[in-house]
Parts: sequence; C-alpha cells; structure tokens
Amino acid sequence: FWKIKEVPQECFKHVVNYWSFSGWLTGGMMALIFWGASTILPHGVAVILALTSRLLITGALHEDGLADFFDGFGGGTNKESTLRIMKDSHIGSYGVLGLIIYYLFAYNLLVALPLAVTPFLLLSGDTWSKFISSNIINYLPYARKEE
Repeated sequence: FWKIKEVPQECFKHVVNYWSFSGWLTGGMMALIFWGASTILPHGVAVILALTSRLLITGALHEDGLADFFDGFGGGTNKESTLRIMKDSHIGSYGVLGLIIYYLFAYNLLVALPLAVTPFLLLSGDTWSKFISSNIINYLPYARKEE
C-alpha cells in the first residue's frame, strides 16, 4: 500500500543499513504531526495522532512484526513452532494483547513527558530503534535455514 518500490530479496542485505534513515523519516513525521497537533489540541490527543500517523506512513509494518513476535514467542513451544507461528499471516491472542500493551505503554509514556520533550523522543526513538534492529540483523545468524 505505502511502498514506493518492492525491494528484491537479494538487495535486502543492503537496505538494512538504511533503516536508521527511515527512522528519521517516520520519527520526523510523527514529531511534526505531534508538534502541529499539540498547538491546538490536548497533549493526549496529539500523542494519539502522532502514533496513528506511523501506522498510516508504514502501513502498520512494524506493528505486524511486533504482533508476530508476541504470537510466536507466546504460543510457540520450540524453535520450529515459534517460527511457524511467526510466519502465519493471522494475528493471534498474544499478538493482539502485545499490541494493546505496547500502545498503552507508548501512550502513557509520551503523555507523562513534558510537552517539549515529546517530539524529540518520537524522532530519536524511531531512529535508534531502527539502528539497533539493523545491527542485530547484521550480527546474529538468521533463524530460518530455508530462506
């Protein structure tokens, strides 16, 4: 939906190095939307709009992966079943509950912060999380043997 161009599988290892840049883009958009909304709306509403904007910008790609993680590690009993559950396109109970807890935590954290700190945290949080993820991928072995 929001993809400009599909990335071929063989190019994926090169794209990973640019994830931090995408964090600047998504985090920057969230920060701008929060800043603009907070000038006319209550702090909590501005936070909801900022968090919702990332869903729209990324097509909920990150949330889908997080739900897969919770489903796999919540319902899997061994490596094979965990990976099978994570690959399933359906969301399960653990995935739903994980996303609810994630958004409750994110909302409450961002609302508790001073208004001036929130845009900085939105920008830096998205950038750093993608930087850390790209480094984990570069240094840890891939879990699936067939891919």
